Amino acid sequence: MTNGDADLPAWIKVLERPSLDPKLSDDAIIEELSVRLAALYERYADTPPVDGCPDIVLGLALDYLPCFRIRDQERLPVSGAPQKADRWAIRAQALGELRKREREAVREGKSLRGLPEQVARDIAKQRSDIEQAARRANRDNPDVKIRKAPSAKTVRNLMLQRIPFPMEWKGNPTRARSQRLLWRAATQMRHWAARR
Repeated sequence: MTNGDADLPAWIKVLERPSLDPKLSDDAIIEELSVRLAALYERYADTPPVDGCPDIVLGLALDYLPCFRIRDQERLPVSGAPQKADRWAIRAQALGELRKREREAVREGKSLRGLPEQVARDIAKQRSDIEQAARRANRDNPDVKIRKAPSAKTVRNLMLQRIPFPMEWKGNPTRARSQRLLWRAATQMRHWAARR
């Protein structure tokens, strides 16, 4: 048997490349995607059509070939600190409790003043009690990691700001960017094919 790399066609090496780095510029990604699209057409002994790649070819390449994707990049909030999944749950709990207490206060004719701060203190106290109970239950097992309960100020801030739902954090922006740049690379290939 001979050297395996020497026997492989060039298109295999191109299509086996890993997903693209999200830190690359759009122009660099478009150039690389053009090379990968040309390798895909070479694989099927075809030339890129002058009127552009059919949308179905681009969609299938994006869905089933990792070399046409851009790696997911974890989105960070403005502060630079990574988002924690439990923040969304704390916010939902606090807002639900706030709405419940607002309804009760309106029904009883009481003032709504200071209600958000009171709700934030109560939620922080509940979370602190849960944390302390978990620490007591696991004091013999130092390997268990228990998250620190948020302060009342943190809960109050979470009630005021919009936190994206955890499903919005991954994939969506990178998928849209992959699709947009792949279509631009296909358009660029169409212009090259028209010049030949």
